[in-house]
Amino acid sequence: MFIDYTKLKPDFINEKGTKWYIDRDIKSYMELKKINGYTAFVAININGDKDRILINNETNDIEFDTSKLEDMAVHIDILYLRGKI
Repeated sequence: MFIDYTKLKPDFINEKGTKWYIDRDIKSYMELKKINGYTAFVAININGDKDRILINNETNDIEFDTSKLEDMAVHIDILYLRGKI
């Protein structure tokens, strides 16, 4: 079952009112795939638009940004396969 982030307390709210949450859905998927070194966030702006953002912990750069959970999961799969080659 997927998490409804609008019912949770945000981990951070920026100056524009965007609510940031640790992406627990993607976090557990990365743990399943044994992928480390990234932090996944869900960011919901004041209009209710949702983005999923994957940050490289070493560089603090955005690795991937999408509005769709499925797209983020595919990117996690790509990172997983890169590590297997």
